[in-house]
Amino acid sequence: MKNIVHLERENGSIFVVENGKRYTVDQTTVVVKLKAGIEKLGTDVKVLRSNKLGFHTLSVPEGVTVENYVFMLEKKGEFEVVEFNTFLDPCIVPNDTRRHEQWYLERINMFSAWDFTMGSPNSIVAIIDFGTDWGHPDLGNGTDGYSNVDHANGWNYDTNNNNVITTNPHGTKVTGVCGAKANNGRGIAGISGGNNAPGITIIPYVADVADHAAAAMYDAVGKGARIINLSFETASATSIISAIAYAKLNNAVVVAASGNANSSTVSFPASHADVIAVGAVNTVSQRWSESSSRGSNYGANLNVVAPGVDILSTTLYNDYILDTGTSLAAPQVTGLAALILSVRPDFTNIQVRNAIESTCVKLSGYTFATNPSYPNGTWNNQVGHGLINSYAAINSVAPKIGGPDVIGASCQGVYTAPTGLPSGSAYVRWEVEPGITLLTGSTSSSCTVQRTANVSDSVRSVVRYVFTYGGKTYSVGRGIIARIEPVFAGMREGPTSPLVLAARVGYPIYFEAGLPSNERPLVQEYHWELTAGGLVYHFDGELTTSSHTFMAPGTYPLRLRVRDGCGWSRWLDIYVEVM
Repeated sequence: MKNIVHLERENGSIFVVENGKRYTVDQTTVVVKLKAGIEKLGTDVKVLRSNKLGFHTLSVPEGVTVENYVFMLEKKGEFEVVEFNTFLDPCIVPNDTRRHEQWYLERINMFSAWDFTMGSPNSIVAIIDFGTDWGHPDLGNGTDGYSNVDHANGWNYDTNNNNVITTNPHGTKVTGVCGAKANNGRGIAGISGGNNAPGITIIPYVADVADHAAAAMYDAVGKGARIINLSFETASATSIISAIAYAKLNNAVVVAASGNANSSTVSFPASHADVIAVGAVNTVSQRWSESSSRGSNYGANLNVVAPGVDILSTTLYNDYILDTGTSLAAPQVTGLAALILSVRPDFTNIQVRNAIESTCVKLSGYTFATNPSYPNGTWNNQVGHGLINSYAAINSVAPKIGGPDVIGASCQGVYTAPTGLPSGSAYVRWEVEPGITLLTGSTSSSCTVQRTANVSDSVRSVVRYVFTYGGKTYSVGRGIIARIEPVFAGMREGPTSPLVLAARVGYPIYFEAGLPSNERPLVQEYHWELTAGGLVYHFDGELTTSSHTFMAPGTYPLRLRVRDGCGWSRWLDIYVEVM
């Protein structure tokens, strides 16, 4: 089995902690690999997916905890590997009140991607659709004093004025997925919606016929749009083909929805070779297909897929709505393209496309093969290059800030100017998110940050390097963990699991604290807190080991925290089962 340092439980969640980092456990699945010589899995397990390397993802049975299921599988003796399935540990988790309903954000690895950037106002996106309610407080108007929608530069080609608000909610949904304000304490988080500050700049257009859409594309390119979203389908039109060629010539990325007819032919304009055609997958990452005539179009011109089922977004009348379709998958790719250009404004439209396509996740259940028409990796006609992976796409091209991943007991960390910046960039300043403070950073070469004292509620942070390129300001970030992490080393007798300790009535139990070896000398004090028999026992001091004798059976909560020069760590929760 994987060697786990220890587990933690908090507010119903379970975490694996390794090297001072905390990773959320998926409590519905575990990952296993059979021992050599064992041919197949038993019929008593439910396999969700398998890969060519021999790893199988199993569903945790109903009524069984993930810890107990791991223990049960280990006892079978059939597996070389039994391990918890952990999510990536994001450094930015927006506080938008309905973010927990946006299941698709985690599926496309959005939280880790936001460590790099949450969007720049200098990344301009055109949404060519059927109207955008820019007055929605999660898009434009609101008490926060900023807008992600530049409605003054938009245009309604149906009424020939700049009133882009219509009674059709479609464009408002598309706009919300791409650029709803993020971390602003309300509603949802758009893919490139900023960080309680302006994200990308969205120019909305209203068009209901082909020549209007083409005219909007020409206008958008003239106003600096680097990405154009087309969440519609129509008959092949020479005017739109000409506008796509114009956008390509002017280095703009064009993204379009593949269509919703469950057809093996991608709709126009997504079918055009110079457009990123986006299909939709459902909540189990399979091509969306709910009837013979309703589902994600696929076939020879499909490039990538994104979630498109039960997508929560903004709608008319300051409201939010769940909806389904490739129209809502496309703006996720549009938002990702905008994020890439927020850290690499020097990129061409081809480089943006390459980054997105070459980093896609190859979905289980589909066979991917080399196809000379698709140079960015293997391809499948149902799901294209696969499901977009926002973190992988941005990480593959973003400038990288040098420095430690964790600011632990040393309290401070030094970070160096990123490598891979666009040629001709100039340093502006360093910035940090809450959880750390900036001590020095007046030069472009490095900065020094200090962990905030008592960071129990603010353990994730970001350090950002702000630079100029082409006369405009951009930034790139690096996610870090800012905390000292107590590690439970176990009992002298040996625990039955990392979270639950076994003890016997009338016999002393010894529990021992631990830390990474480089941090242990910096700890000034340990604090154990044990609740037993209606009393709370405190064990304080410089010793790592404490003990207690229990006089009655039961389950007793035990907590540990440590203090260094910056303050106290958060509590680590452990449980003692007394028999």
